[in-house]
Order: sequence, then C-alpha cells, then structure tokens
Amino acid sequence: MHLMESIRIALGAIWANKVRSLLVMLGNVIAVASIIAVVSIVDGMNSYMQEKVFAEGSGVVRLSRIDEMQILTDLDAFLESIYNPPLTLDDREFLLDHLPSATEVGAQRSTRSDMIYRDERMKGVSLRGYTSNYPILQNIELDAGRHFTEMEFLRSRSVAVLGSDVAENLFGDLDPLGRKIRVGRRPFAVIGITEAKGSVMGESQDAFVAIPLTTFQKITGRHGRARSLTITAMTDDTENVPQLMDEMRIAMRQHHRLRPGDKDDFAITTSDRLLSLWSKIKNMLLGVLMMIVGISAVVAGIVIMNIMLVSVQERTREIGIRKAIGARSSDILWQFLIEALTLSICGGLIGIQLGYLTAAIIAAASPLPYATEFWSVVMGMVLTVAVGGFFGIYPARRAAKLDPVEALHYE
Repeated sequence: MHLMESIRIALGAIWANKVRSLLVMLGNVIAVASIIAVVSIVDGMNSYMQEKVFAEGSGVVRLSRIDEMQILTDLDAFLESIYNPPLTLDDREFLLDHLPSATEVGAQRSTRSDMIYRDERMKGVSLRGYTSNYPILQNIELDAGRHFTEMEFLRSRSVAVLGSDVAENLFGDLDPLGRKIRVGRRPFAVIGITEAKGSVMGESQDAFVAIPLTTFQKITGRHGRARSLTITAMTDDTENVPQLMDEMRIAMRQHHRLRPGDKDDFAITTSDRLLSLWSKIKNMLLGVLMMIVGISAVVAGIVIMNIMLVSVQERTREIGIRKAIGARSSDILWQFLIEALTLSICGGLIGIQLGYLTAAIIAAASPLPYATEFWSVVMGMVLTVAVGGFFGIYPARRAAKLDPVEALHYE
C-alpha cells in the first residue's frame, strides 16, 4: 500500500470519528497554544521593558541609599542596607567636584500629593523634586513654557512644570502657563508643560509635577532616612561608565569617612544592571512556563496513545480484513501512525492560531504587549509532531502485530 493511500484511509478514519478526533487534538491544541502565547507575551514584555521601563540611557549611573533589587538577589545585604545613612544635597555637591568622568550630576526625590486649581483637584499625583539639570538626566521635553533655572533651584522658588495629564485634568482647555496651582496649601506658578510620553504598564508617565528640589525639601522635610535623595550622574561615553562608577564609589567612601574594611553605606546601580537582572528573571519565567507546557504536551501524548489504543481495539476486525486481502504489517503500522501524526499536526495548527489569538486578547485587555516569534511556531510544530510520533507508535505497532485470523474472529 502506498503512503498516500495510508494517509487517505487515516483521514477517512479521523473524519468518521469526529468527536474522538477532536478529543485527541485538544491536548495538542492546548500545548501548542500555550507555547505561542507564552513566548509571544514574554518576548513582548521583554521589548516593552527595554523600551519603556529601562529607557534610561546606558551612560547613566544612579546612587541611592539602598538597592531595592537586592530584595531579589541578596536579601541579607538588603536588610543590612536599611540602616544606611540618607543621601543629601551635600553628597551631590561633593560629587560635583569629584567625578571627572561625569558630564552631569543631579539629585531627586518624589512623593504623592494632591494638586488643586480652583475647584479642580487631582489626587495622588507624583510630586518630584529635581535639581535644575533634570531635563537632561530625565530626558524630559517641553510642549510649552520653560524649565526652572539654577537660580530658581538655589533660591527655592515656588515654580512648577506640569506633566501633560496634570495640565489637562486641572485646566482643560485653559492655558496653564502663568496660572497658579496649590500643592497642599502652597501656591506654585506654572512655568512649563511637558510633552506626552504615554503610559508604562498602565500607569501614566505624564501624571507628575516637577519642582525645584530645594523647594520640595522645604515642603516635605530634608532630614531622616525616609527623605534620602537619589543622585544621578551621566557620562557622554558609555565606555566611561565603569570609571564613573569607580569614581563615585571612591568619592562617597571618602565623603562618608569609611575605613578600608567597612562596607559601602550606599548603592550604585546602572540601567545595564537592571536589564541584566530582568533578563535573568525573564529566562527563569520562560523556563518555568515551558516546563508547564512540556507537562501538558506529555499529558496530550498520553491521551493520544490511550484513544488510539481504543481505536485499534474497535477496528480489530477491519485490520483483520485488510490483512486478509493483502495488506502488510507495515501498511497497518503506517495507517495508524499517520492517523496519530495527522491528529497531532491538525491540533498544532489550530493551537498556533489559538495561541496568537490568546496573546492578542491579553495584549488588548492589559498593558502587556506581545511579539510574534517564528521560532515558537517551529518549536510548537516540532513538539506536536514529536508527541504524535512518540505516543502514536505503540498503538500503531500493536495494530500491525495483530494476527489476521484472530482479528477476523474478533467481535
């Protein structure tokens, strides 16, 4: 019997038992759809994180009191760092004179506060205190007006630059420039409106108000660990980042009077380090999810084998007749193996479509994007063929070994 004849018979058997065939395909549909959806969403998240969350340039180095990432990487070190002293503007001033590799050195702090204009109130807005070089360090462009100056920073002026969402919510169609908003009880003159950046993970990047850091400290206080600043340094050449980090570490140890054996009482991080940590988390997440998909594929294979065994038993007499009229054992083997492979491949094709549909629905209903990865399609099809072949070979061999005389007498 030719291969095409075996395929024709196998497809006929599948069509004659639609419900059974659907149940056999279901496991592969779920397994392949899971692969496509998981890979699409995880890779989409990876692109999203690099573009949005870690959009800060690779030439930026951050100095903070503690490193929050140590919660994931070194919990003991994180717990020790809780007692580190706060960073202040004095630290920033010291670094200005001791970081020859830096082109900019700034500081910032943030909190939440209500913003009020006449009868309009916007609750829980991010209030950010910056040094005057924040437009360069934070990559903030203006849609209208101007940024605050170094003199306004030094003299603690009550001036504010509004994120586009804040301007729209408080002023609507009015021009905010020159008007005053209240932050708590203190009035601030609006001098600038930023360009819209959109949202990250469903949270707006434009719902903030930027004011001089010195003014911010007058409002919220300047002493205590909870009021520690984050100091940011930038270099114009990414190759200078390791040197900048060394200069920052040496300068801070000198300024904090740490002895050679003492641990650093501050944390230095870069966007590259955050990207590296995210990459490890992503790979771990992908590995765990793929393991779950693998388990579902094995379950799908067991279902295929069990239903194919039932099919062999139900068609024992058919097998006996075919052998009696000249079909070889290899023909029977190929018939049932092709039937299992056909069911698996059909399930895989449906699973690919369902996987992309699932990823698209999740992306539409949440801020998580998805990315189409061709290798995941190939992986899904290879998996489904492997499952169909591996778990279909035993029922096929069992059918091929049936004795035609006994098969003909089977009822």
